[in-house]
Amino acid sequence: MKYLLAILTLLGLVAVAWAGAKEPGEKNDYVRHIGTGSMNWTEGRVYSAGSSRMQAMEDRTKAARMAERDALLKSREKLLENLRQICVDSSTTIEDLSRQNPEISRQLQTLVHHSQVWDTVYYHHPRDEVEVHVFLDLMDRDVQRMLPERVFASPEWRKSGRVIAELRAYCPVYVDATGLEAGPALIPALLDRDGNILYRASVLGEEAGADRGYVRYMHVDNDRDPAGLHESGPDSFRIKPEGTYGRHDSDFVISWKDSLEFQEIIAVMPEECPVVIIMGD
Repeated sequence: MKYLLAILTLLGLVAVAWAGAKEPGEKNDYVRHIGTGSMNWTEGRVYSAGSSRMQAMEDRTKAARMAERDALLKSREKLLENLRQICVDSSTTIEDLSRQNPEISRQLQTLVHHSQVWDTVYYHHPRDEVEVHVFLDLMDRDVQRMLPERVFASPEWRKSGRVIAELRAYCPVYVDATGLEAGPALIPALLDRDGNILYRASVLGEEAGADRGYVRYMHVDNDRDPAGLHESGPDSFRIKPEGTYGRHDSDFVISWKDSLEFQEIIAVMPEECPVVIIMGD
């Protein structure tokens, strides 16, 4: 009987540890590892975790609290490292911005103190250890006011010179990037084959405190047909890029045919209509 209880206890601890290691997110959220943590590009949340071992002392409650505080400090240090690695666009990271401007570096250090704890896990075997998980919500209004202005961008696009006659307004526009070696960025762009920007906007909106951005990321496995993720019919438009562009592969190159059609659509598309980028594995 005592062996059965021991096994059940061990399984329970494993389950708790596994649950604590998961980042929250919906099925189609686009989540990618970054640094020592991860980022949910759909929700705009950066995650990290830090751990600390409890000291050997009689007051176990005090030892646990001390370890928890130390783990929180470590998790926020790692969060800062992860935050710096986020791509602003296809050629620049937040780390690049902080090197150019020391004030941005100071702002980032202040920013991580606004991170929230979403889970605390106590490991009693094989050693007494506390692990604290934190996240920073880049969509939060207060957080956005401390982000570099460079990460915000209003939509810019290149309109076609052709005459548009009775063209229906398409919304949203879907960019099917599955199967490409693409990377996410806060400000991605759609380019034609000559490298001209057809569309460029931020996932965070055009200014701090914006309710939503103009670009959204979604995820689908590469072996699945992404058509089921978006609405079919006349009110949406789907683009299949030919490739990626830039140091971080976060810009997308589309064909001449799609370029011409997209320029017509973007000219009549509602101002706040999102461009949804469907990413694969």
